[in-house]
Amino acid sequence: MGATKIIHYGSDDLAVIVPIPPPSAPPSAPPPRVPVAFPPPAFTATANGLAGTCSLAATQPVTSTWTELPRKAEQYIAPAVLPHSTSTLPHASLFFVTHTPAGDCRICRLPLSSSSSSSFSANAQLAKLQCGHVFHRSCIEASLRHHPKCPTCGDSGCIEPPLGTSPSGTMHHSILRDKPCPGFADSPSTILIEYDVPHATQKPYHPHPGRNFHGFLRRKAYLPNNDAGRDLLTRIIYAWKRGLVFSVGTSKTSGRSDSIVWSSLVPHKTSFKGGPHGWPDEDYLRVCHEKLNALLVPDAEVCERRMSGADAMTFGQMPMITVPIVLRE
Repeated sequence: MGATKIIHYGSDDLAVIVPIPPPSAPPSAPPPRVPVAFPPPAFTATANGLAGTCSLAATQPVTSTWTELPRKAEQYIAPAVLPHSTSTLPHASLFFVTHTPAGDCRICRLPLSSSSSSSFSANAQLAKLQCGHVFHRSCIEASLRHHPKCPTCGDSGCIEPPLGTSPSGTMHHSILRDKPCPGFADSPSTILIEYDVPHATQKPYHPHPGRNFHGFLRRKAYLPNNDAGRDLLTRIIYAWKRGLVFSVGTSKTSGRSDSIVWSSLVPHKTSFKGGPHGWPDEDYLRVCHEKLNALLVPDAEVCERRMSGADAMTFGQMPMITVPIVLRE
């Protein structure tokens, strides 16, 4: 029996013996608080009002029955306004020439020191391409509208695809290692493309400037993970960074206006179950390349060089001439 005590009531004639409870242990210290490392938001606000933040659930890693390799992100920042009137057309970047070189214009075969057009005077009659070759300005402008490349060396580095009207967002691409792409025996895995374009405000070049549009997270598309698929991925990344993949319009599936919709300029495959937007489709790679060719998106090798900065314009601060390229047969 444990310790007891005697309690007296009024007199010593009435007493009760009660047990004494053991002393309770001092309260234990609360467990230390461990900070939880949440993933960063997919988008952060920027100076030109690009984005807003996404919900926490949307930034959690994507779970899949397939094994995904690490995702790479390609961000596109939509301009506040399209920089010039030719933005929605392919255009050529020409450079003024400060000193007249010797030799003839490769196009008209006349000396570069002579004027091929009375509309220009002195050195303003000449223009230089990124590759360094010089022509009469009127000659090269006319030539580029028929053949968008240098007449001397065939370089197309002076040609820029149009700027599209896609709002800002992020493109992710990774590999579904255990998922073959239907229709491709040489593709035991699949390239997964995911687009995040959050809700934001329409810009001056959108249908309803100042009005909010409905964005989305994790819109998916697929490519075969083979040489052809990887080349096409590089060109699609380039097109994405030119704002050519999405636009603001009315959704064909929901009928909701002011929504982000696929651009018809760059088709994507969004399903493994066939149909017009699904795999397998033996013509898709060819059709998509043809669409990109029509936009004057360069081949994969040139796209890689440009996106890495290796083909950046290197003519210092010389004034640049921007010439719209409306191709003519």
